Amino acid sequence: MGASFLIALGAPLSASEGKMKQTYPDTLSAYLLEKANRFQLYPRRVYGEGSEISRAALDLIRRSLVEWRKTFAPQVGNETSDFLTNPISLDEQYCRDLLSKIPEIVERTLKLSSFILKDIADSDVVQLREAANCFIFGLPLAAIALARAAVEAALRRKLGQTVDKKIVAEAELSRLINLYGPACLTKEARNLSNKVRIAANNVLHETGVSSATALETIESARKVILELSKSTAKPASKAPNTPLQPTAEKRGG
Repeated sequence: MGASFLIALGAPLSASEGKMKQTYPDTLSAYLLEKANRFQLYPRRVYGEGSEISRAALDLIRRSLVEWRKTFAPQVGNETSDFLTNPISLDEQYCRDLLSKIPEIVERTLKLSSFILKDIADSDVVQLREAANCFIFGLPLAAIALARAAVEAALRRKLGQTVDKKIVAEAELSRLINLYGPACLTKEARNLSNKVRIAANNVLHETGVSSATALETIESARKVILELSKSTAKPASKAPNTPLQPTAEKRGG
């Protein structure tokens, strides 16, 4: 589809429409957010500076009520809270919240533009795609956890071709990477696998994970899965019962 065709799609539909001049925000999300901000308790419209302050205060209250529900221990309901959390009211709240987050969603999507999974079956990268979706929508903890799950699933599938399936199914990920990994992964890929594993372990112990860390973890997982898809599993060079040497890591798994 050529650029000229896409530009033509945005042309005025008529000569009279072309004569009408109107200034729009740079993006559709900004335009729609501007329209959404004109409502307070939809479909009730609000006007003036004071209305903007009251709407913002109302949004804050609704967000608090939603957060209480996320803790699975909401406050005892009353007429006000029930009204502010009815479907229409919550729809209005989520519309504004999501529209305001679209610029960040677009930015994170563009950061994934260079990530390619060529010639790999969709069934092999389902979890990695879900990790990318979580990253895009601002859920770095979930993105990292799914990136680890993707690496683990791919590694178990590959090793299951040459190593006893019971051993592969029961072994911890660190053992699979460090003991059996040389059969199908280069040293660099094993380092990346451990990087993904440790990042996911940290998620279980730390509350703050940056979007940059999630992006780096997804990219590491992608490289590992690409290598696994192209490699041929060789028989493990060590006996299945060979113990791993203890490491300096505080968190295993």
